[in-house]
Amino acid sequence: QAIEAITWPVLESPSFTSAKTIFIPCLLDWRVGRTNRDFLVSHAYRGNRDVRELFVRRRSVEAQLNTFLDSESPMTVVTGPSGVGKSVLGMRLLEHYKSDDDVAVLLTTGNAIPSGLDFGEYLSGQIGGLGSRAPLNFAEFELWLRRNGRRLIIYLDALNEHAVSLDRVANLLRDVV
Repeated sequence: QAIEAITWPVLESPSFTSAKTIFIPCLLDWRVGRTNRDFLVSHAYRGNRDVRELFVRRRSVEAQLNTFLDSESPMTVVTGPSGVGKSVLGMRLLEHYKSDDDVAVLLTTGNAIPSGLDFGEYLSGQIGGLGSRAPLNFAEFELWLRRNGRRLIIYLDALNEHAVSLDRVANLLRDVV
C-alpha cells in the first residue's frame, strides 16, 4: 500500500518526453485492474445483491460473444444500446478471462469519459502508455498487443450516458471504427 501511495501520481498520469508512446505490460495490467475495481464497486451490486444473480443468464448470448472474442483480433470494443444487459455480460466476461494472463478485459462506462475527450484520448489514460501526449494510435497499440501476445477486450457500457445522439457516438468512437 505504501508503494502504491508513493507511485500513484506516476501510475495515474505516466508521461515522459518521447516521440512515440511506450506500452508496459505491468502498467497496463495495473491500470485495467484499477478501472475494473471502480466499475465493479459502482455496478456489481444492487443493494447487497450481486447483479449477476439478479438477471437471467443468457448462455447462448455469452457463448456467441465468447466465440467472437476468441478471434485473432488483439483488441475488441464491445458496446451496445441500453437495457440489453451489457453490464452483467461484461462482468461475466471478466470472470471468464480472469485466469488468462494474455487477455485483459477493461470494463468502463461512457459516462467515465470526460466531456470533450474522444475515446482514444480516454483510453490512452486508461491503458497507461508512457510518452507522447498525442492521441492513442489504435493501429500502433494493436500491433504492440499482437507482438506481445496480448489481447484487450474493452467493454464500453452506458455509452448513451456520454453521447445521446448517433453523431456524438460516431465522434466519440471515430478512431476506433
